[in-house]
Amino acid sequence: MRHHPEQHFAAAMPSPGIPGGYDPQLVGYTHQINVTPPSLGVPGLQAPQGLQMPPPLPLASPLAVPSLDVSLDPASPEQLNDLAAKGKQLEALQNYYASLQQTLQAERECASGSCDKVLMKLREEVAGLSPSLVALAENVTQSSQLAQDIHRWFVANGPRIRGYQESTDPSGWLAEDTKELLQKVDSLGLRWKQLQAVAFSELSPSRAVEVSTAASTTTTASTRFCPSGHAMSVFTAAKDGATCQICGALHAPGSVLMRCDLCGHEACMGCTAKAADLQVSASPLPAARDRPKQPETIPEDLPVSVDCGTPVGTPMAEPSEEETGQPQFTSFHIRR
Repeated sequence: MRHHPEQHFAAAMPSPGIPGGYDPQLVGYTHQINVTPPSLGVPGLQAPQGLQMPPPLPLASPLAVPSLDVSLDPASPEQLNDLAAKGKQLEALQNYYASLQQTLQAERECASGSCDKVLMKLREEVAGLSPSLVALAENVTQSSQLAQDIHRWFVANGPRIRGYQESTDPSGWLAEDTKELLQKVDSLGLRWKQLQAVAFSELSPSRAVEVSTAASTTTTASTRFCPSGHAMSVFTAAKDGATCQICGALHAPGSVLMRCDLCGHEACMGCTAKAADLQVSASPLPAARDRPKQPETIPEDLPVSVDCGTPVGTPMAEPSEEETGQPQFTSFHIRR
């Protein structure tokens, strides 16, 4: 049996709730669906027949804006003045900030320029020092060569030097020679003090000058005065020496000079002695009847004794090799 699609469609059962009937010509059921086109002027689509129209959607109500009753009071004069003052302060700060920026920029430019100048100056100094360094290198080379020559000379002459010198190397020879020279300088300085004490002292008829040892020197001298009339005292020059303010001579350390403790005037013994002689010669002399009569000549038969501390007739010891050429000192007494 052959089936047709129409027969199969017609044999379908009607849908429930949809009006329709059986059509014998079509051998099946028919469905009636009436679709009404929407009428003009009505929005939306109409519901099919047999179905209820859905309820309309509620319209959105307008937002309720709360009424804000804000009343602005007018500003007081104090507030306005305060705002004006703060505005001026803000403007001043802006101007100060701008000036600081300009100053900073100027300082940066100056610093960069000064650095360049300093660098250029350093380069010039280094370039100027180059010849000095070259000369210094030459001097060092010459000094090294000279030291080598001296060392070779001492090595070559070592056997001959050993006969009268303990050290045969340059350093030992220089150390011994320097030590000996220092001892001689100290001895000469001490003896120079003794000579100064004896040469610039004034002898009194009733007193004698005694120089017993190098450590103790006793002199008797009359009081001497500075140009201002103050009494001067004896002092020893320090390690820097002393300068006579009369003759301008520079005296070595350890020299004996005269000084005024009030005005600081310093003079050597010779200048103060000359000044004392001038003062004595300028002083008025006593009358002729009061002065003792001085002999015109000294009688030859007047005995004069000079005690040098050694009895007459005592044989003198021969000086040793070390003392040859050096002045010998001993205690002595000079009496009138």
